[in-house]
Amino acid sequence: MSVDSLSILGLRNIAIIKDTCELVGIEYPQTHKLNWNDKEVWDSLLESPIGLFQFGSDFAFDCLKRFDPKSVNDLAMVSAITRPGATSIRDRFLNHERNRNPDKMIDELFEDNNGWLIFQEDTLAFLINICGLSGSEADNVRRAIGRKQFDRLENAMPTILEGYCSKSSKPVDVAKSEAQEFLQILSDSAQYQFGKNHSTGYSMITYMCAYLRHYYPYEFICAYLNNSEKQEHIQEGTSLADLYNIKINPPKFRYSKATYFPDKETNSIYKGLSSIKYMNETVANELYELRDKQYNNFLELLKDINENTSINSRQLTILITTGYFSEFGKSKKLMDIVDIYNSLNGKKQFKFDSLPLSLTIEEVEPYAGKKTAKMFTQVDTDGLIEYMTNKVQDIELPMKDIFECELENIGYISYQDNSYNPKVCVVTEINTNKFGTTFLSLYRLCDGTTTNIKVDKKYYANKPLSKYDMISIGDMEQKHKRKKVDGKWVMSDETEIILNSYARVVIEDEG
Repeated sequence: MSVDSLSILGLRNIAIIKDTCELVGIEYPQTHKLNWNDKEVWDSLLESPIGLFQFGSDFAFDCLKRFDPKSVNDLAMVSAITRPGATSIRDRFLNHERNRNPDKMIDELFEDNNGWLIFQEDTLAFLINICGLSGSEADNVRRAIGRKQFDRLENAMPTILEGYCSKSSKPVDVAKSEAQEFLQILSDSAQYQFGKNHSTGYSMITYMCAYLRHYYPYEFICAYLNNSEKQEHIQEGTSLADLYNIKINPPKFRYSKATYFPDKETNSIYKGLSSIKYMNETVANELYELRDKQYNNFLELLKDINENTSINSRQLTILITTGYFSEFGKSKKLMDIVDIYNSLNGKKQFKFDSLPLSLTIEEVEPYAGKKTAKMFTQVDTDGLIEYMTNKVQDIELPMKDIFECELENIGYISYQDNSYNPKVCVVTEINTNKFGTTFLSLYRLCDGTTTNIKVDKKYYANKPLSKYDMISIGDMEQKHKRKKVDGKWVMSDETEIILNSYARVVIEDEG
């Protein structure tokens, strides 16, 4: 990985640190104030690679676990040693083996590195402190070694050997041999040497991430998810939440802002409204401003929404259908209340047959000042709206409508109801391969888990399914997969689950 790509990745981690601190309400970590020797933080470092700058890959995190760092310098060394060119020394270093150099004075120079030559600054230290080169001379030699410019190295060789021999207590021929041996080590290590300042700075970012992840997991996970640049990051953030037993909930009224936001009282993180199609930060913040108000029913909230937010009808419909206002009732009930309110609000007269809810004339008369042959006039609209909304049944929209709305506007199904039998699933995808074998993607309604499953070909032919059908899973069996070897189909060691039977589930409207 290039320095430039690491720098870009570093910017994302800086943003995560910054956003975590803002959510917690603390200042950005200052190096002179942060405890760099917190045992809890160092121990927690090995819990997960997620959120640890430089160590997100399986390989890098495995190296981290093997070495079990306890200081920023440890992190910096592990970071350097994971580079491809360090293969020859990596295992010995990660096993905490002390390296022995050609002379004890070199061992002492690299004492902090357990005797290993790791950083570019180590090359400079050897050339300056032991060989007597000036800073500029040493850096020229370092560059020559790194670029395999042997003519420049050859020109500097007399000065290097003379300086080394003057420091060594051994005979000149032995000292020269040691110096040449170590120069070969320098040359071999050039392909993995990392700048110590660079590596230390990166490792400080790693530690800051680990520190915030350990002490402020809710806020850190929110910041991680809010700075996600691809689906992989969302999956990682969700896995991190699982590790800390934090539940990630779909957007909900009173809890959600525009982006992911923590709620420690419910041990949850709520997704933001920005994850929903057609929503925006303004509407999200306006709705969040209403969170502390007490509403006796959805009608009271609806009036407040119309008066104090900029939400439009499409946005409101999506939020209702996806369960954002579920504390006030089921989706069809809330949609009916919206229809009643929109049809009657502000009107003082209307025709008998124009009401959005079937009522008898006798039910309407108490709210009308006058009545003509076809019209009610001087109507107490507020009273009639309240009367009508109290009669609305608390039922859901057709499940197909909910699933379609969620997939279209959120990108996945989030609807859950633990009253459903664990066998009840909704079909979210149907795929048939070139051999006529059908595979179903199923979403279990009781807990939101998903699975892909193969269906018995003959059974499916007699009982085909459509997308969004609800089914109750029946008989299943586990079989070995077949694979083609030398032109013949044979059984492999791999197995697959085959669904042999299922029954459609029809949800009738309540009442």
